[in-house]
Amino acid sequence: MSCTINFYIDKKTTADLKSIFCYVRQKTKTVVLHTQKKINFEKWDATKQEAKRSYTGYSDFNRSLQNFKEKVLSIIDSVEATATDFDAIKSALTKEFRKEEQAKNQLNFFDVYAKFIELRKSELSEGTIKRHQVIKKHLETYAAKYKKVLTFNSFTLLELEELRSYYYSIDIANNTTAKYIKILKTFLHWSMKNKFHQNNEFASFVTRTNTVDVIALTEAELFAIYNKDFSAIPRLDKVRDLFCFGCFTGQRFSDLIGFRFSDIRNNGSWYLRTQKTQDIIEIPLNDYALAIIEKYKSAGCDSLPKISNQKANKYLQELAGLSEVDEEIKKTTYTGSKTTTTTLPKNKRLGMHSSRRTFVTLSLEKGMRPEIVMKITGHKDLKSFKRYISITNTITAIEMKQIWNNSELRIVS
Repeated sequence: MSCTINFYIDKKTTADLKSIFCYVRQKTKTVVLHTQKKINFEKWDATKQEAKRSYTGYSDFNRSLQNFKEKVLSIIDSVEATATDFDAIKSALTKEFRKEEQAKNQLNFFDVYAKFIELRKSELSEGTIKRHQVIKKHLETYAAKYKKVLTFNSFTLLELEELRSYYYSIDIANNTTAKYIKILKTFLHWSMKNKFHQNNEFASFVTRTNTVDVIALTEAELFAIYNKDFSAIPRLDKVRDLFCFGCFTGQRFSDLIGFRFSDIRNNGSWYLRTQKTQDIIEIPLNDYALAIIEKYKSAGCDSLPKISNQKANKYLQELAGLSEVDEEIKKTTYTGSKTTTTTLPKNKRLGMHSSRRTFVTLSLEKGMRPEIVMKITGHKDLKSFKRYISITNTITAIEMKQIWNNSELRIVS
């Protein structure tokens, strides 16, 4: 035989499970092949180059290494039938085992992602699970388009830049792209923690976001919707009540849909375990929220109306238009370096999420302390809370005049 074949454990890594490498040598020349097998250092017999008998499953483990060796020998024999040059042997071995490694890693990455999604269904919100499913589909399309074999080790800083550019190329806005990559990173962190890989380069990748316009109703607009008679159009009547209840309580759509009247405590507060974060908060119910509840209690209901988010957004825009919430506002979208600005009436830009922003904005305008608003909405830090603040120009002008025009310091002419 022209070559020696030996197995060695990787002593450099600090991971508990250490990789086994196959060294194929011919005099001073060497090619190193990854066996894709891992084992604890104390379970490896360096002299015999196999797993110790104390290792659970040692027999199958060692048989796998023997099969690996036999395959290496078979390739060497095949090459030596026509050439004895070690470079030819190295090329044949590298080509064959790299192809197998890539195929195995590709299977591992997408299979592990699917496993992650399945395991987390009981913990994460339905919306978050759907976003993971969308991202997995994006990655499959991305890999197919650019003929990439994605592995856990693929997610370097450069690869994530290329993925970000891909999102821009299919007109995914900067903020949505940043959200997708942030969600992907949660999976990569989970898979690393569970020892599917040791690549942590992705962790230092910084996503780019842009400040966007926040859509919230003024007090006049909110009560134009609240007081509008939609009794002749039941679908709009129900969505109006659901939306206004959100404006009066500051809660997410998922929690509005899950709300039961039995969740109201004797003190008149809504006892809520949030769908998104599983936090427990109590929301004092004001008279407007209680009036909406009483309307449905009187009709024999035990909850607010149920409807999908998609339909609710569609009907909300319709009823807001009928309520003459039609102020022209600009919408600016950033995709990579491209900026797109469109002007639409406010009713065309409203969504159910606008109710939470409206609650925050109007509560602050009416003088509620930020820490009280945050306690009601469940926000834990100011950074995430600030995204919902949309103080109107009118209130800004009033406060400027109140503070500065009444100052005791005067300019002496």
